[in-house]
Amino acid sequence: MKRLPLLSTNVLSICTRVNVRGILCTLEHFLWSVLLEIAELSCKSVLQCTIAEIDLLKPNQKHANAQIHTSMLTWTQH
Repeated sequence: MKRLPLLSTNVLSICTRVNVRGILCTLEHFLWSVLLEIAELSCKSVLQCTIAEIDLLKPNQKHANAQIHTSMLTWTQH
């Protein structure tokens, strides 16, 4: 009769270990999905930022080209 509680505690400990592992697995999966979501969002925002920077650079590039052309024109006029 004394062996029965020992057996039940072993079963219980195995069950809790499995449950803890399952919970940890679920948590890990959840954390990974959250991390992936954050990574995807940050990637999108970085891409949007770079696109915005490129858009901002475009007029400046045109302006710089115009300055080069005007300076060349003024230089050729002299």
